[in-house]
Amino acid sequence: MRPLLLTRCLGLAAIFVVGVLGCDGDSPTPQRSPEDQAATLREAVIPPGAEVTGSTVTTDDEGRAVRVTTFEALPTPVTDLTTLRASCARADHAACASLADALLSAGEALEAEEIWFASCMAGHGPSCADLGYQYNNPYIHLAHPERALDVLSRACDAPEHPPIACASLAERYGEDAQARYGTAPDPARHRALLERACRDGHYWSCDAIGTPMQIR
Repeated sequence: MRPLLLTRCLGLAAIFVVGVLGCDGDSPTPQRSPEDQAATLREAVIPPGAEVTGSTVTTDDEGRAVRVTTFEALPTPVTDLTTLRASCARADHAACASLADALLSAGEALEAEEIWFASCMAGHGPSCADLGYQYNNPYIHLAHPERALDVLSRACDAPEHPPIACASLAERYGEDAQARYGTAPDPARHRALLERACRDGHYWSCDAIGTPMQIR
């Protein structure tokens, strides 16, 4: 028995100052491979039956697995028009936005516009952003640049909105705004909106103002 053994071996465990396990004092503890450690961590982190698309393992300086980060599978979006219409009728504005997008893809642009507009007026930021994008794009059927400013302003000011909302509004005040949209450039407003979009996580806005994007 080694002199550094602090407790007697009782068949369950022995505590050593030098970290040696076993009762005979001769066999060093076998080192588990990083792969085995990672597998154990994954079993502890990922619930049985959970659907994940992948995972990464963080190791310390000695190669020991210390953390597992999983990437969950995204739910399959609902595209059935009947289901989306029923949900939209119950004031599920996220469903309304999906319905409008599906209708636009099916060639029903005017109905899509009506649905986006109604949800936007109800305060749904993503619907305002979607409709604002359609209005702002001169190359698509719903192009109405004169209507885009109000809709995009609503999108950017909504409590919940996609990162592109304020970025799209910023375009209306850029140096080429007069040529593209017929609105006067406003450098201060343009930068302020890009800063908001950057804080929202819009990469290109951060790049435009030379600010590193903060990962949330």
